[in-house]
Amino acid sequence: MPCCQIKAAVNCVAILLLSGLLVELLWSHTEALYGRKHATSIVVHPRPSRSLSSCSGYLGLIDCLSNASWSYQPPAMLQAACQQTKTRHLVLVFVPLRANMALQRSLVRQTWGRRDNGTGFELLIFLVQLPEGEAPDPALSSESAKFGDIFLMGGPTEDTYQCLTLKILSFLRWYSQNCSGAFHYLLKSDHDSVWNANSLNRLLRQRLKLDERNPRNSTRHPPRSNSTKVQSASSLPDSSAEILGDIQRGAPVQRHNSSKFCTPPQAFAPNRFPNYALGGPGYLISDAAATALTRAADRVAPFWLEDVYITGILAAASRPPVRRAQLSHIYYAAVPAALLRANALASPPLGSHRLSAGQVQRLDSWLREPKAVENAKRLHRIHTLT
Repeated sequence: MPCCQIKAAVNCVAILLLSGLLVELLWSHTEALYGRKHATSIVVHPRPSRSLSSCSGYLGLIDCLSNASWSYQPPAMLQAACQQTKTRHLVLVFVPLRANMALQRSLVRQTWGRRDNGTGFELLIFLVQLPEGEAPDPALSSESAKFGDIFLMGGPTEDTYQCLTLKILSFLRWYSQNCSGAFHYLLKSDHDSVWNANSLNRLLRQRLKLDERNPRNSTRHPPRSNSTKVQSASSLPDSSAEILGDIQRGAPVQRHNSSKFCTPPQAFAPNRFPNYALGGPGYLISDAAATALTRAADRVAPFWLEDVYITGILAAASRPPVRRAQLSHIYYAAVPAALLRANALASPPLGSHRLSAGQVQRLDSWLREPKAVENAKRLHRIHTLT
């Protein structure tokens, strides 16, 4: 073959390779744009159906929808707080746990959920779901009577991870109908988390411009805002419908059946979820947002991933959309630096997640030390809401 023909063939191959690379780059760019476009949009997906997919976690939601009936037995201390008309509490903490998780509830009560000399969260409750019509066993009844912090819910099925969406949504409905205006924020937390209560309370008081000596506001219903942009919490005005947490932006939807979070395209078509607050360690929902989310749920079918549905899908579908804002200084799984005391005192977290019982106890004790308290004032005031 003549030399010129060889060179021409090589050039053709090179052109084909470059063309293929260019097409791949253009396709990737298009996918990225598509993902960003749909990261903040919302599709009203169909009611879950077994014919849609073999995703096991998603199909678990169907059993939860077999009966829409819910009943409630709120603890007396929550009912008393809800019935007050002249004062407004700062934060209501709720921790969803199954009935048989008494040890986990005890751990929360003994660590970050306890109140010492007036410090800590004002009110903390545990959401415990039982199948409708089933009475609590003697151990749970005794625990409820002793501590007065268990919110019993009669639900359609056993309390499972796949039913968590409906469990939390049902509680938000109860709150909106019976307790609206009694709290500035609701904090949903996991049991394997630690929240720096004093630091978070201080930040929220600053956020709401409340007097440190009186963390309440006589105004039960603050004004709403029409802002829809995901923005920093520190820049938001003293108002309205918002969610604060570790915001996931443009998270990809898992399609493979082997994934714990598998979601079929028929249930959620976009390849990326709307911006949402990660369910662990938890997120804050403002009083106005609780009402907005439950109203949106009347129009949007349930989705089995609780954090995506409540803080992402419903937040985007609300009218106006509920704002989502980032909380920083939230760490995961033995961070900072393997939860060494010196590091925890120097850079105390606002929240931590995926901790063992021993780690929960150690971190909570360190966050109460004077050095950690002082550093939290300095660091969290500047960096926590960014």
